[in-house]
Amino acid sequence: MTRLDLKLESALKFIQDKSSGYISTYPYQGLLISEDQSRDALKRLPGAPLFAVDDVPGQSRISDLLEPGTRLSQLQQIYQLTPFDMEVLLLALAPELDRRYEQIYACLQDHAGRRWPSIDLALNLFCANAVERIRRRVHFSSDAPLFKHGVMRLVPESDQAVSSLLEQSLKLDEFITHFLLCQDELDRRLASFCTLFAGAEALDHGAGGEGLVRALSALMRAARLAGEPLRLYLRGADGAANAACARAVAAAIDVPLLAVNLHEVVAPGGDASDRMALVWRYAYLYDVVLFLDGVDVVREAQPAGDFDRWLNPLADYPGSVVLSGQQPWPPATRRALGVLTLTVDKPGFAERRAGWQGQLAAYTHALSDADLDGLADRFQLTQTQIAEASMVAHRVSKLRASREGEAEPRLV
Repeated sequence: MTRLDLKLESALKFIQDKSSGYISTYPYQGLLISEDQSRDALKRLPGAPLFAVDDVPGQSRISDLLEPGTRLSQLQQIYQLTPFDMEVLLLALAPELDRRYEQIYACLQDHAGRRWPSIDLALNLFCANAVERIRRRVHFSSDAPLFKHGVMRLVPESDQAVSSLLEQSLKLDEFITHFLLCQDELDRRLASFCTLFAGAEALDHGAGGEGLVRALSALMRAARLAGEPLRLYLRGADGAANAACARAVAAAIDVPLLAVNLHEVVAPGGDASDRMALVWRYAYLYDVVLFLDGVDVVREAQPAGDFDRWLNPLADYPGSVVLSGQQPWPPATRRALGVLTLTVDKPGFAERRAGWQGQLAAYTHALSDADLDGLADRFQLTQTQIAEASMVAHRVSKLRASREGEAEPRLV
């Protein structure tokens, strides 16, 4: 923040000298305009920066201060931010680090209530002349990188229905603030429909068994090493088993996985587009494996033709995404997405038998080989259904044991 501090120090000195002391002596600062202020305003060329602050001799450029591997550098690379964008970003970040910047901004904006930087302040600080000031306004448009990707937003300074672009305040998205300050907990806005799983934790292999997990983890590891995107679609009736498979793959390559419940994303009470924008922002910043569960629900909830637009971020995302659903993956009508479909069949006899054995063993129940064979042969269940049935059987056996006065519950 040293570069910003030098800019602000120069701006404070410039405006105090230029105003002949009325900033410190005029008692109604920000409420009334003094005659001195009005005369100074008329002397200035239209559009000219108020401070005309030049770089301090020998001061490093902002691009030279971004060390590779730092979070600021990562943010610049992810969203392709220009040096000017980075200056504006640091201007908005400063009050999150130290509240003294609020006082400085209030002074420079000649209003005790304006404690967050406005577009006008940014242009005054970082532009050399009127021409540059006009040219830099494009950085604050809705399709500019800072705002297109939700890095920051504009906040009207007053309660007026219409306010000029210049008076609007710059506010960093809390997601970005937390990222830059290394506060890596899951954002509160994601908590209702997302779950974050750390890498390298022991998990069931889920749908497809160990063989599928081994193959997909090798594929995903190779894609990440090559810097290539990977998009997988697990098609099968057992969504929970697909989720377990995705978690096992992410754990095998020691990468966190963000599981997104698309049923909750499209549920009433919120904007699905805004929710997914947060999901993609998290995925870009933290380079997680993204698991999108319930693609069929999204297709049903979208008007005809809108599903392709919903998939646009998937086409641009450079990381690994695993999708889950029951219906066939729809052919692309706009952009080829390179989605690899894997049909996950229900487990065979051997997998079902192993599932029953493992689940019951977790509850300290050991069945004979004949009983395990009978369960696996009679009940054509998915691994998730086997887990549910095992839990129910264990609870029933405990109730029965308590009624009959047995020390240990038994299944048979």
